[in-house]
Amino acid sequence: MNKNIINLQFVVPKVGGWLQAKLNDESIQRLWQYIENGGENSRSRLAGNITSSFAIQDIDDWFFRNVLEDLVLSYEANFGPVLKTINYNPCPFMLADFWANKSKSTEFNPLHDHAGLYSFVIWMNIPTNWKDQYELPHVKGTNYPCASDFTFVYHNMLGKTCTYRYHLDASSNGTILLFPAQGMGHMVYPFYETEDERVTISGNIFYDTRNARMLPSIKVH
Repeated sequence: MNKNIINLQFVVPKVGGWLQAKLNDESIQRLWQYIENGGENSRSRLAGNITSSFAIQDIDDWFFRNVLEDLVLSYEANFGPVLKTINYNPCPFMLADFWANKSKSTEFNPLHDHAGLYSFVIWMNIPTNWKDQYELPHVKGTNYPCASDFTFVYHNMLGKTCTYRYHLDASSNGTILLFPAQGMGHMVYPFYETEDERVTISGNIFYDTRNARMLPSIKVH
């Protein structure tokens, strides 16, 4: 160690991240039932340049209570809350938006983020293999192949734009990602040369302030 340097420390800022998990068969079967039940067309409210996007209903709040709530608590136990509330005590979470997407070849989701505190995406049916997509003539040999990828876009502590890509294939089915809703940009690149649909589910989680008790204002001297 250089004698001129005393007490060297490496400081790693806590900058957050996201959760990735697999859903069990019971959860997947229930989600497919939600999709089959269908719902109101949501295309006009969402970013996706896709054929079909529609609201779905979490019957009896089953998916929120049995999956999403635990994921949010796990996120906050590891990363801390994305928003610290001082005006409400306490604020439970709620699933405010819940929808399914069905996209066809060449369709895509442009770069966007969401409303609320936390968002999630679930890959229900990935009809392609990223390795095959990367071999397509217009993709192969480029310096940034990305056909069919799901990509997070975010900034590091120096303000540099960073990306994290998920290469998707059938093994991705049943995977859920939970991430901060705002400021966590993400996008889905188009896929090609299949008649099968890509099916995904997404949603947004908010604080449920409908019955919250207001705390007294804090005076700052």
